Amino acid sequence: MKMTSYLKKTLKNPRSRWATLTGVGALFGLSYLLGSGQGTDTPEDTVTVLEAGRADFVVSVKESGTLEPVNQTTIRNEVYGSSRIIYLVPQGTQVKEGDLLVELDSSEQEKRLERRRLSYESRQATLAAAESRLVIVKSDAESDVRKAQLKVEFARMDMEKFEVLEKDHLLREAELSVLLAQEKLSISEQRYSNSKKLADAGFETSSIVSRDKLSVTAGSARLEKARNSEKSTKRFDAVKRYRKHAADLVETQTELMRTKKEADRRLVQAQANLSSASASLDVAKLALADAATQVNASKMYAPHDGMVVYGGSSSRASRESMIEEGAVVRNRQELITIPDTSAMKIAVKIHETMASDVEVGQEAFVTLDATPDIVYKGRVSHMSLFPDRRSFWSSSKSLVYGAEITLTNADETINPGASGKAQIVVHHLEDALTVPINAVTTIEGQQIVEVQVSKRKTETRPVEIGIVNERRVQVLAGIEEGDLVLVRTAG
Repeated sequence: MKMTSYLKKTLKNPRSRWATLTGVGALFGLSYLLGSGQGTDTPEDTVTVLEAGRADFVVSVKESGTLEPVNQTTIRNEVYGSSRIIYLVPQGTQVKEGDLLVELDSSEQEKRLERRRLSYESRQATLAAAESRLVIVKSDAESDVRKAQLKVEFARMDMEKFEVLEKDHLLREAELSVLLAQEKLSISEQRYSNSKKLADAGFETSSIVSRDKLSVTAGSARLEKARNSEKSTKRFDAVKRYRKHAADLVETQTELMRTKKEADRRLVQAQANLSSASASLDVAKLALADAATQVNASKMYAPHDGMVVYGGSSSRASRESMIEEGAVVRNRQELITIPDTSAMKIAVKIHETMASDVEVGQEAFVTLDATPDIVYKGRVSHMSLFPDRRSFWSSSKSLVYGAEITLTNADETINPGASGKAQIVVHHLEDALTVPINAVTTIEGQQIVEVQVSKRKTETRPVEIGIVNERRVQVLAGIEEGDLVLVRTAG
């Protein structure tokens, strides 16, 4: 395989791109430093003969970072407005779940809770009154409707009674009055006729005749009156009374409709008052619950075991209050964080030229500045897809990508915030043939290695290189294991 074809193949692999380019760049630089690149000794060079051998070959990315917990809980002030701290657990304390961490002055919250409780009780009484009022209004409405319905029923019965009975009776009375008047007139006329005959015979006096005549006249008047009354009854009185009953029925029906509408209106109003009272009670209940929550929020407890770390700024020049007893803190201000030290990670920034080589799952090793002799194992748990926004505004024009390495053998002796260094293994080759990086130089674009073939003879061999780390170069072709290569170092 030629070098150019290998580079094309290697550059297609994002994991080896940086390592290969870095190695090639190092070789080009080395060639430049060696001068003409002819492989000849200079007075300043020191030549060492080393044997090309096989071993595990590691290429890694090294960056510094800060140790952080994988999981941590932030305790914030949930009390509205500003509150004063009256108790605070000391920073660094190892707490258990349920331990009191912070207590704020809750006097104002307790006053608010009492006001909300009174308001809630008042709304309860209003709701009870509205419920009772609705029952009363409903009962009264039903009673009024029943009365109106009864009036309609009575009016209808009166009209039917007139049609069925009273009308005929009224007309019959008028007819009987006429018949009676006719009979009386007939008797008076017969008496008058008899009196006049007896008077002509000299058996009756004229006064009796006059009296009987007057009786006939009165009977005629009564008959005429009875006949007029009969006509009036048939033409006017019966019709008038029928229409009066019909009008009464219509009026009672109208009154029933008005009564129903009024009953519905009062029911709707009573139900609206009940709904309003119920909604008002719900609002008061929420306000009461919120006030109770605020009182409870004045005491903050540990949600789980861990170590107490104060939040916010430790500088008195900061606009945010320092976390200490007596300090006034605002709503939603971060007071305490409780890291879970059972799982730790180190956050690092990867230069853009190396970011493509780093992948989630790669093995890493971490050392802390405080304990450089202890090496912790880890794996890349996160690699940003996009560069850090802050790097856009940095003075350097290079971009960096955020990465996180989770420690797999962390213990409780390490604390968050510790600085350290992470070494991410991006390539790990087993049984790779390698030579020191100073053993390879470049002549006219071709990498070469100078090999000692005898005590007094050397020869240059073109080689095909693979990946490169900061000390050694992988050799893919051109030399064999055991060959003695010349390593030149500046004197």
